[in-house]
Amino acid sequence: MPEFSIVIPLYNKGRHIARALNSVLVQSVQDYEIIVVDDGSTDDGAEIVKGFSDNRIRLIRQANAGVSVARNKGIECAGAGLIAFLDADDYWKPDYLKTIKRLCNYYSEAGLYATAYEVAMRGGIIFVPRFNGIPKAPWEGIITDYFKAALGNPPLSTSATVVKKVVFEKVGVFPPGVTRGEDADMWARIAFDYPLAFSNSLNTVYCRDADNRACSVPNTERDPVILQTMRKAIQSMNIRGERRYYMKEYMNLEMLALARAFAEMNDLSVARSILTECRTKYFLKKKLLLLIFCFLPKTVRRALILLNKLLREIVLYRLAYYFLWRGRRERALNA
Repeated sequence: MPEFSIVIPLYNKGRHIARALNSVLVQSVQDYEIIVVDDGSTDDGAEIVKGFSDNRIRLIRQANAGVSVARNKGIECAGAGLIAFLDADDYWKPDYLKTIKRLCNYYSEAGLYATAYEVAMRGGIIFVPRFNGIPKAPWEGIITDYFKAALGNPPLSTSATVVKKVVFEKVGVFPPGVTRGEDADMWARIAFDYPLAFSNSLNTVYCRDADNRACSVPNTERDPVILQTMRKAIQSMNIRGERRYYMKEYMNLEMLALARAFAEMNDLSVARSILTECRTKYFLKKKLLLLIFCFLPKTVRRALILLNKLLREIVLYRLAYYFLWRGRRERALNA
């Protein structure tokens, strides 16, 4: 049996899938199988996968059922004890599996292993997130409190995460039919029962500039699965002190994100209802700003949304210009 089973869900990512596969094939650790689950794609992605001659690559095709079902199919078919997830539009650096293998050897008690990641944004910008409560690189170890760490930039990115197959037997699989937040729900369920091992080395790239990204579609679920999971855990688990506080604030963070989505879709009654339920201390300022936004005239709200997008684009392009200019200058000096 291989050491790793790499599960890649594929849905209309023909422009990116070759890059993802090639990033696996050049890994410094080569003991793996690759399971690509084509979730009813209508582009040429599956044909591109077939064009790879490596016999470790297996293509499974199914009718479109969503990313959760595709990942679950890969888990079911996996022969290894370690399941590595890679989205078709992301990619790994050559030592990713080597880093994960080292974490597995040092922290065998963990149920999940992950590394830090870079975010590739429009304009060629690479953003490196910093995580709340996790020491800066070079650091590896057990995350003391996942929910505290998740109050900032998410420490776990799906393409930078490996899970023991036996863990799924205890916590269950990805929730079928859920297309947004299914990964956050899974990491939370694992964090309830297992330690999480983490390396702050940058070994994966999460591509926010890719095609057909699920998170580009607004979340319209009134009670998403991650809120159901957190609410049930807080009510049923005998947890006190700081951990319970950070679990509640993590749930509040998810509620604020949901309220913002409904507010930007002009469904203000739902947004205000969510904000009323959100009893946060940690994110009080963010909650008050959202409440004010919900009571502004429609034209003002629309102008603020456009201004926010415009400012974000200006910042992105200025950063892109700065980094590209600096790169050209450094190359010229070294020539």
